[in-house]
Order: sequence, then structure tokens, then C-alpha cells
Amino acid sequence: MGRGKVFASNENARIILEIFEEIRKSDAAKIFAFVIMPDHLHLIVKPEKEPLAKIMQKIKGKTSRLINQRESTNGGLWQKEYFERVIRDEKDLEEKYRYIIYNPVKNGLTETPEEYPFSSAALTEMVDKP
Repeated sequence: MGRGKVFASNENARIILEIFEEIRKSDAAKIFAFVIMPDHLHLIVKPEKEPLAKIMQKIKGKTSRLINQRESTNGGLWQKEYFERVIRDEKDLEEKYRYIIYNPVKNGLTETPEEYPFSSAALTEMVDKP
């Protein structure tokens, strides 16, 4: 499932950002780091008022619906599953954080994390402090 580099479109990436903001404002979860790559997403999230499965369902379901409407298409954008990892301590958090913000650099999209427009390295106001 998936349609390739659907998030390479700035408009589609902004849809995800709007959903992140909804999640934060509703206190459903805290978002500590993210990067929206052209064909996938990395996210450090701490569920607060809703379980992780519901948060992911909201992100995946709403983005699929809104992007399909915008592009006059239908079908899924996401794989059925998502991959979660437990962050055990500060060192683990720092390691995962660095992996996420350096993902665009590693993939040759920018020279520094802050240059990538759809990441918490550039959009620091869109994340919570751990």
C-alpha cells in the first residue's frame, strides 16, 4: 500500500503538519520530533489522552482522506501497520531524535537538518519539550 513520494508535495506535507497541530492542541499526545520525508514519516510521540494506536489511526486516516480529496484520487497512502519503538532513557531519546532530524541529510535532501522545511529541526515551534 502507498503511492510513492506523496509527501514530496508541499501541500500534502502541510496536511500532516496541520494534523500534528490538532493532536497537540487536543492534548491527545506530545510530539517531540518529526520529519516528513517524501515517502514516509518519522515521529517521536508520547500518548497522553489517547492511545498510540488511535493517534496513528487519526494521522493516517485523516491524511489519506484529505490528500485523496485534494488530488481527486482514492485509496490508501499508508502501509497498514506502523513501527513503534519504546524509548527507554534520555540517551535512547537523543539517539532517536538525531536519527529523525538527520534523515533528510542522510538522504541527500539538505545539507543541514534545519534546512529541511518539514521537520522539527526547522519547525521548532511545532514540538513539545521532552
